[in-house]
Amino acid sequence: MRTCLVVAFLANLGLAAASAIFLPRDVAIHFGSGGHPDSWAPKGFAVLFPLFLEGLLFVSLLFLPALVLRMPPKWINLPHKDHWLQEENKWRAARKMGRLADELGAVLFAFLFFAGMLGLQANLSRPVRFKEEMFLAGLLAFLAHTVWWCVRVFRAFRLPEDGK
Repeated sequence: MRTCLVVAFLANLGLAAASAIFLPRDVAIHFGSGGHPDSWAPKGFAVLFPLFLEGLLFVSLLFLPALVLRMPPKWINLPHKDHWLQEENKWRAARKMGRLADELGAVLFAFLFFAGMLGLQANLSRPVRFKEEMFLAGLLAFLAHTVWWCVRVFRAFRLPEDGK
């Protein structure tokens, strides 16, 4: 799943590069009802700011297992953390959380790519119009996956029946 995370992030980098080339000087960055633009920004900001945030998110997800191993337990929110953050269980917890974070990150970056493509398409069309019905469908799919992911986190970090 780590490969999917990296590929999805790289796809967003490629989209940012394409946006830097093809977007007009002023870019619609927010859309109101009906997909009509209601906020504008210079192209540089519209490309670099999301790229900065996505980069921070990517690095955070990449190093999440190392953080689980190094952070004080009081700063980690995990089901049954008294069990999972004991020294003998920390490595298993870090591996589990790493796999789960890689999956959620890959799906999140896929969703961000989808939203970015819709934004690019909207800014290249005349008149500028965002396909909000497509965005809402993608958002619902992402949220449904996130709910399912949360259920799987609780399942993954339940107490083992054998007590180990």
